[in-house]
Amino acid sequence: MTAPPMSAPPALLYDAQRDTHHVRPTWRGWLHLAWSQLALVFGVLLVVAARGPVETTAVLVYVVALVGLLGTSALYHLGTWSPAARRVLQRLDQSMIVVLVAGTATPIALLAVRGTAGYLLLGLVWTCALAAIGLHLVFLQVNEVLMGSVFIGLGVLSALGLPALWDTAGHAAGWLVLGGGALYILGAVGYHLRRPDPRPLVFGYHEVFHALVCAAATCHFLAVSVLLAAR
Repeated sequence: MTAPPMSAPPALLYDAQRDTHHVRPTWRGWLHLAWSQLALVFGVLLVVAARGPVETTAVLVYVVALVGLLGTSALYHLGTWSPAARRVLQRLDQSMIVVLVAGTATPIALLAVRGTAGYLLLGLVWTCALAAIGLHLVFLQVNEVLMGSVFIGLGVLSALGLPALWDTAGHAAGWLVLGGGALYILGAVGYHLRRPDPRPLVFGYHEVFHALVCAAATCHFLAVSVLLAAR
């Protein structure tokens, strides 16, 4: 996950792993733009459905993280930026992945685990998330595999709340969380391998990754909705 060199042509995109420039695929960023709008609309409905300050806070943190990730990604990938602006937006875009992991864990910790254990899990996840963001902001040229491992590790840490989620919201919510996590991991692996890359000029490996992110985010949104309805 290295930044584009300052000499990168603004009309082209830079792939740090391949050390090449390439034309922006037609679909680049559009999926996340559409999902950010859907997440905003349905997220507001989810916040309105929450009851009490704890539920409202937990759901609000999750929705802000989700819309923030998708919106930032759309902004970064759809815009034509100067090398300096692209560098800043890339850091923000990748940092929002960590924010979403912690944001998704928030309703699970507060509404499923609950009590002291819930607050401990919440504090642990957010502490690790903030540390990962700090690492990424300071050392942008961190190995892609290392950063991907950090993202997945945070997700596994958040999964400590799964047994409580299963007890509170039932099997549907648990399987939705597991399914979403599997889709995120599949997307991360595919992104690293740059495969599949069906139509590089239209819908390439990065768009496949974004599609899997949208599918995973949908699974987790449904899981939070089921959890909220079960309380």
